[in-house]
Amino acid sequence: MAGDGSANPSRVSLNSPRGDATSLTFDAAEMLRRFGGDDALFAEVIQAFRGSLPELHASVQHAVEALEAPALMRASHRLRGALLEIAARPAAELAQQIETSARGADVRRGVELWAQLSPLLEALAAELHARMDEA
Repeated sequence: MAGDGSANPSRVSLNSPRGDATSLTFDAAEMLRRFGGDDALFAEVIQAFRGSLPELHASVQHAVEALEAPALMRASHRLRGALLEIAARPAAELAQQIETSARGADVRRGVELWAQLSPLLEALAAELHARMDEA
């Protein structure tokens, strides 16, 4: 309940399978609910995301370095979709802002937002790695 000091049960840390700690990058409980509590599917989707993250990251990074609005829009859109699949809302929201900036040809703003998103993706990757090591 709000105000009683208890943890929000819908936000769990990757370091506990269904734990009570809050993760700022990933909502494991939401993802598990989407998959009907199927731990095997949960692990499969996390593994697939982990496998795709380097390419997704590189695509956005390349578009940022090249200052290419269309490429940045496409790459951030793909990244956002992948992030939403694993209930990584904070990162997905930043990816959406990058996509919107690129759509408006404000690549400089996209670069600024990427500077915020990139470390968040690194934290997410570390959390996912820890989660898979526990499995």
